Amino acid sequence: MFQPRPCGCKGQRTCLLCEKEMGEQVMSSWVTHTQKEHALVYCPECDLAWPGWDTNSWKCHPNHQGEGRVFPGVKIIQNFISEEEERTLMDSIDEVPWDLSQSGRRKQNYGPKCNFKKRRVRCDTFSGYPAFTKYIQDRFAMVDILRNFQTVEQCSLEYSPERGASIDPHIDDCWIWGERIPTLSLLLDSTLTLRKFNGPETKYNLVDRKTYPSQVEDGRVKGDGTLGEEYAKLQTQTGDIQAGDNAEEKYSSLMSQPTGCSMPDVVRVPMPRRSLLVLYGPPRYDWEHGILREDIPSRRVCITYRELTPTYLPCGPKAKVGEAILQAGKVFWDHHSYYSLDQEGTVET
Repeated sequence: MFQPRPCGCKGQRTCLLCEKEMGEQVMSSWVTHTQKEHALVYCPECDLAWPGWDTNSWKCHPNHQGEGRVFPGVKIIQNFISEEEERTLMDSIDEVPWDLSQSGRRKQNYGPKCNFKKRRVRCDTFSGYPAFTKYIQDRFAMVDILRNFQTVEQCSLEYSPERGASIDPHIDDCWIWGERIPTLSLLLDSTLTLRKFNGPETKYNLVDRKTYPSQVEDGRVKGDGTLGEEYAKLQTQTGDIQAGDNAEEKYSSLMSQPTGCSMPDVVRVPMPRRSLLVLYGPPRYDWEHGILREDIPSRRVCITYRELTPTYLPCGPKAKVGEAILQAGKVFWDHHSYYSLDQEGTVET
């Protein structure tokens, strides 16, 4: 299982190709039967989470059954792009070469090279994004929760049922990726499954979030001035020590944001076709998110965006490194020229 595989899977991750061709053991679901029975489904119409497992149950709004619970940190904007924009966008995306990825996925990734274990970042190979996606980033300015959002990574992922594509539960790294995570869903209504995280703060560099202020509070984005003041105050409290060896012990007194309500272990968040989902606050830091194989009945493509933590913004000690990344992220290029594509959208040789 731990040998390199032509399908792109590594380690314990598998897809249908390596499970069938190499006789790998099919990985069991990371959601238990009990968790399914007690799961909640988030409704983008009323912004409440209701009992159930079938994500389509939100469409019965306002005729929900059971007790709705507040689940802050999720924003879903339906029809963020039009049907025609989706068709044109997918035509351009499929002209760009895909790279193999884990668990049956393929990817197109634009951003700095990050080593999350060694906490190192390089932006010398980061040259910006394809111009056909620029209007999506421009449209972020119309979303209140994305005020001042500056994209530093754009990642397209393809999920195919033929490959048994999925993504294991995880939390996006907290050392360099900031609080807000927008995702545009294409081709298919799908589901993001959230599971409470009960592991150590050393995983996902979670402890780092205690060294910089939150970028969103009570559903409102903080201005640059407020962020700078809070960062300076926090650095004074922590003795201006950045996360590193024994970081979990050093910052154990700095508590994370509370969810504000008692929740079951699993929450299902719908990702309607052409919608934009934004995670922030507790769902960003206190819950792992993933996509189950059973929730990919046909081809799905998504584009996920990331921003920098305050550590790499002008208010932080790594501002110089951050500025280089931010500048690279302002560039948009023609994908035909960049990939040397002919008029048929194939790579010229």
